[in-house]
Amino acid sequence: MLHSLYFFLLFPLLLSSSPSLPSSASPSASPLLPFLRTLSLPPPWNETLPPCRLPGVSCTTAGDIVALNLSGLSISTPLSAAAQHLVLLPSLRSLDLSLNHLTGNIPSSLFLSLRLRYLHLGQNFLSGPIPKEISFSIDLEYLYLYKNLLTGDIPPELTLLPNLRYLYLNENNLTGGLPNFPSHCSVSVLYLHWNFLSGPIPTSLFNCHDLTELVLSFNRFEGSVPDLFDEMSGLELLYLDDNGFVGEIPRSLGKLGNLTSAMLSKNHFIGSVPGEIGGCRALKSLNVWGNHLSGTIPSQLGKLGSLKSFSLADNQLVGPLPAQIGNCSSLEELELQDNLIAGPIPSELAKLKNLKKLWLFNNLLEGTIPPEIGKLRALWNLQLYNNRLTGTIPSEITQLQKLQCLSLAHNNLTGQLPSDLGRSTESGLIKLDLTGNHFYGPIPSGLCSG
Repeated sequence: MLHSLYFFLLFPLLLSSSPSLPSSASPSASPLLPFLRTLSLPPPWNETLPPCRLPGVSCTTAGDIVALNLSGLSISTPLSAAAQHLVLLPSLRSLDLSLNHLTGNIPSSLFLSLRLRYLHLGQNFLSGPIPKEISFSIDLEYLYLYKNLLTGDIPPELTLLPNLRYLYLNENNLTGGLPNFPSHCSVSVLYLHWNFLSGPIPTSLFNCHDLTELVLSFNRFEGSVPDLFDEMSGLELLYLDDNGFVGEIPRSLGKLGNLTSAMLSKNHFIGSVPGEIGGCRALKSLNVWGNHLSGTIPSQLGKLGSLKSFSLADNQLVGPLPAQIGNCSSLEELELQDNLIAGPIPSELAKLKNLKKLWLFNNLLEGTIPPEIGKLRALWNLQLYNNRLTGTIPSEITQLQKLQCLSLAHNNLTGQLPSDLGRSTESGLIKLDLTGNHFYGPIPSGLCSG
């Protein structure tokens, strides 16, 4: 750290004492050549072309190098061997070395390029910690370090960068908790999934009022989620799945009018499903399966007219299936299996003209299968097994021309099978399970020829 700070203070002196360059060369172009040689690049980067004419090199009209894009060139040298030369490119604003095979630590000297705004080192084999010297790059707005082998904590210096907007640290081996975020936080996109991060979500994260995408999936976070989402009114993407969060789902989620996708699955949330979520009118995907939720499904969710994917599976929900779900006119996938939902299947579900998947198995549903189910012309997967359904299979089920998977097993259904079952489907029934019922009569011929 002290050595890097010393180099930082010495940097202006190094520039002023550099030998003069020929008039045909830019003052900032010369150091690029040893940088490229260190990377052992193939032609044309190893040829004696003017630096500003090389592929991936962007310069000002005065010849100062402002951007380098060497992405996807299979560079396999340690980054530390080359980074020292970048310090002598004082106009460099953008550096892209992604999709290579760079190894070793991220050198602290890399952040002595003080004007750097964009740094992309994603999809390499970089290891070790994120250097604290990143605090020197106060102009940094875009930082992509995803899909590497980075370890250690997220340095607090990183979240204090005043202009940082896009931060991608996902798919590494980072540990520890989230650092605090300043009151002037400017981060708008934060991707931290697939690490080993732990601890609670700090309330200071909600200082990031401009946050639009927050992805914390597949970590070891725990504790309750702060009920402060009204401080993030622009949030569009919220992924908290596959962690250890506890407590109730924050009701302030209902304030997120721009939210399009919410993934809260595989945690330890308890309590009821907040009816306030019905206020998220832009929501297209809501997945809260694999928790410990109880109570009934709130009818307010029927206000989600843009919802396409909806799962509350594998919880402890009780009571009836609200008829208002039939108002979710965009719904394509409805998964409510593995709960304690009782009562009849509401005929209002027939209004879901775009529904492709309907999974209601392993519940306590009773009554008959509504004949209106034949109006679900887009349906291809219908799973109603392990319930308490009675009566016959309605003949209208044969109108489901796209149906491929059907399971009505282990109910109390009776009567004969519809004679056209399996015959009218476009591709034929691929999977059919009717075991554990009380059917009689002939097997429809379409089941063998469909």
